Amino acid sequence: MRGISWERVLQLVDEDVRRVKDVAWVVITIAENNETFEVATNKDPRLGVLAIIGPSSGFGQSFPEVLLCEVGVGRSRPYNATGVNNGSPQIPKRRKWFRLSEEQYTLTAPFVFEYLQKRAQNVVRSWKSGSDFWLPSPRGYWSRNQNKLFCSTVWRLWPKGVKFSFPLDTPFIEDILWAERNLNLQVANAIGGLARFIDTRLSNYKRMEGWRGVKPFKNLKGVRDVEEAMDKIPPHLRGEVLKRLPSGPENRLYNELLEHFGLWDLLKEDGKENPLPNPEARLGNIQLRITSPPCDDRKYAVCEVFADSRQEEVPF
Repeated sequence: MRGISWERVLQLVDEDVRRVKDVAWVVITIAENNETFEVATNKDPRLGVLAIIGPSSGFGQSFPEVLLCEVGVGRSRPYNATGVNNGSPQIPKRRKWFRLSEEQYTLTAPFVFEYLQKRAQNVVRSWKSGSDFWLPSPRGYWSRNQNKLFCSTVWRLWPKGVKFSFPLDTPFIEDILWAERNLNLQVANAIGGLARFIDTRLSNYKRMEGWRGVKPFKNLKGVRDVEEAMDKIPPHLRGEVLKRLPSGPENRLYNELLEHFGLWDLLKEDGKENPLPNPEARLGNIQLRITSPPCDDRKYAVCEVFADSRQEEVPF
């Protein structure tokens, strides 16, 4: 690496491993054969991360033990420095020089997700205020008879959870995105319900196409109603809504909706599988919601893991 001697590289690699072993909340150590791992929990952690260390290669050399990945617990963020805690000195940033291999991730991910679920359960049970709270939530439906969109606000019960953060360049990201869409039944139902609403609201425009070439798609009253409904859900889930239209890509307004909401990247993803197959084998039945989705402005994504699978409707 430019500007750093080889001796210094070796020193820094060793420092990162030693540091997380000493102060990280949980440390997973993968054996050199990448077939087994051990878990250690610090009784007095000063760094709120779950760290994974193990063998890897880099700088033209193989290392028996390096820092492969960190998962932030609570307010902590992976690889970030920490401030002074009870008079102890600041813990500096760790270097992101190595990554989990597919084999290493497949080995450790089931334990990580199980740990996150148990951690959320233990924390929530300790809260005196309980595990649920009420949120004002939008509710809307389209009346064909009155040709009108009705909107209201209702109060729905929503569970509390614990937040965890994942570095972007890890397989964890694809798995938590998959978990939110497929394991969180309330999110899945909300997405499916919105997809059916879009199909119903725009059904007249599919049958009567006199507007084509006369009026811009974005100016149609039905499209404005769809816009209002789509604004209620996080941007990273909007593509999934269009994928779940009753007729999917065969919907006669599918391309117009893709263009209107700037989701053309969906077409590039069609036919692609999850980078690692069988995510359900790693995720179990974890219930989570992504609160800070992957984006170029940050180096991590944040999700909230719920204490159990008991949830009401999603308060988008």
